[in-house]
Amino acid sequence: MAPTLFELNLKICSAKDLNNANWRHHGSLKPSVSAWVEATVKSSTKVDHDGDTSPSWNETLQIPIPSSIDDSALYLEIVHGKSDSEDDTENIIGSARLSLRDVVDDVGFGFEAFRTLDLRPQGKIDVEISVKDLQDQCDDDDDAAPAYSAARLSRYHYRSPLRIAKKFTKIEDEE
Repeated sequence: MAPTLFELNLKICSAKDLNNANWRHHGSLKPSVSAWVEATVKSSTKVDHDGDTSPSWNETLQIPIPSSIDDSALYLEIVHGKSDSEDDTENIIGSARLSLRDVVDDVGFGFEAFRTLDLRPQGKIDVEISVKDLQDQCDDDDDAAPAYSAARLSRYHYRSPLRIAKKFTKIEDEE
């Protein structure tokens, strides 16, 4: 696997209007969410045993992003948690995809964005998402050398205008 360049902080809040994939067994839906950027590294929430077709998880997952933001997307799948009496086939309730470039373009690195994503074939899921640039960790430390110079900025690096404005305001206030 490639070295991790970015990290995704994802809070899975809740979902609504889900189809009951457990209707054949006359039971309630017991959904969980699987999330990934690269299919080899998946993270999952716990099963919500009480939410049925409107579950609530409020769980935060941290997912590594080993490639550029332009080439990365977040994939979500809501699946029905099986009981011992059910067969081993996985019942996918809904799935969604979110471009990470869209999130970074909207709010920048390190800032949270709230999204309601449409699930296919039916339903909606609410998430809070932020992308952290691991290459830019020492940027907030005033005594440290800059992580990279302006000449080395590539199309994969993005600096939030709000973040830059805060830094310049701080410098002007000290004078």
